[in-house]
Amino acid sequence: MELLWAVGPALALVQPTSQPTASAEQRVQAAAAVKKLTGRDEIELTFRSRDQEPLSDNEPLILDTYVDQQDTEYWIEPRSGTVVQMGPQSGCYSPPQPTRNAAGPSVADLREKAKEIIERQLPGFASLISTLHPLEANDRRTVYFFRWEDLSEPLSETELPPFVQVGLYANGDLASFADTLSSYRDDLPGNNGCITDLPSSWSKNKKK
Repeated sequence: MELLWAVGPALALVQPTSQPTASAEQRVQAAAAVKKLTGRDEIELTFRSRDQEPLSDNEPLILDTYVDQQDTEYWIEPRSGTVVQMGPQSGCYSPPQPTRNAAGPSVADLREKAKEIIERQLPGFASLISTLHPLEANDRRTVYFFRWEDLSEPLSETELPPFVQVGLYANGDLASFADTLSSYRDDLPGNNGCITDLPSSWSKNKKK
């Protein structure tokens, strides 16, 4: 269940793009998507970079990186404004978090909240969930991970199945998010739907 912590392997092939910045419209779209996903209207985003990630057919996926005032990092697909991944900024760690206890949300409560968060970005997820493979784990009862994978298509050893994953702190606050199920994949030229790598900003293997 290692992948429940490391959303993707270490980022190895970051390449500059011919359009190294986001337009004003794309920045507004990214801010709206982040606020909708997190439910936090007070978030302010700072654009950091535009990079390319490899897809399984070598067609690049463009991702814009934004950081909010709490050093949370967001990777946005600029054409659709989809939040592909969010979590602590690379090299940064969130403040110490309490472990789950009887007075806090139950695991079942956290699971339902994860589904609600996914539904904000993937309307109709509730009707799709029965076709997906669920995985769950926790990191010392401080962060709980809920992941649903689409295993309907055969994959090579180097491919990850399309999935959506939510990490929640024990108190129910959003810790991390990753989404390769959304329809932004279908709009990419030549994309066959599988992503072989994602930024590793949320990884238990980072060294302090």
